Amino acid sequence: MKTCALLSSGGGGRERRPVPRPVCSDVRRRLVRAARGGEAVSAENIAGLVVAAALVLYLIAALIYPERF
Repeated sequence: MKTCALLSSGGGGRERRPVPRPVCSDVRRRLVRAARGGEAVSAENIAGLVVAAALVLYLIAALIYPERF
């Protein structure tokens, strides 16, 4: 297990404490899967993209032509 030197709160000396291992087994699997191509785009993702694009266009139009809204 790796250790790192941390300043202790008292005594002016240094003490070594073990660095805790991160709990990343699930996160690592997801990152590896995403790096290899991941899953196909679902219908919900496409619908969300369409709604978000429409909302952005609506907000831009409202900024450019405020008298129409």
